[in-house]
Amino acid sequence: MKHWTGILILTSMGLMMALPVQAKRDGRGIEDRMDRQQHAIQRGIDSGNLTRREARLLKREQREIRHFGEQIRHEGYSPKKGRKLMKKRLRRSDRHIKDLLHNREHTYGRDDNRRYPPPYSGGYDKHYPRSGQRGSYR
Repeated sequence: MKHWTGILILTSMGLMMALPVQAKRDGRGIEDRMDRQQHAIQRGIDSGNLTRREARLLKREQREIRHFGEQIRHEGYSPKKGRKLMKKRLRRSDRHIKDLLHNREHTYGRDDNRRYPPPYSGGYDKHYPRSGQRGSYR
C-alpha cells in the first residue's frame, strides 16, 4: 500500500509541475506559430523547394494573416473568439506551406546539373491557383 501511495504522490507532483509550463506556452502560441511558418517558408526558399511564385504567395498569405490579426484586435472581438479565428487561418496556412513545400516543384540554379523532376500527375485542389492563374488562397 505504501508503494502505491508513493507512486500516486510522485505522479500528482509531476502533473502539478507540468501544468504551469503548459499555461505559459499559450501566452505566445499564435506568434510562435507565425514565426515557425516564416522559418519554414525561408527554409523552403533556401533549399529550392519553393519556387519564386510559391514563396511570393506564401509571404502574401502571411502578411494577410498579420493584417487580419490587427483587424480582429481593433474591431473588438473577444480574445477567445479572436484566437479561434486566428488559429483557423494559421491551420490553413500550415496546410498551404506543407503542400507547396512537397509539390515536386523546385527552383534550379544555373550551376545545378540535376535532372528536372517528372511532371506532377495528380489532381489539383480547386482552391490553389494553377500555373498561369492569379489569385490567393481564399
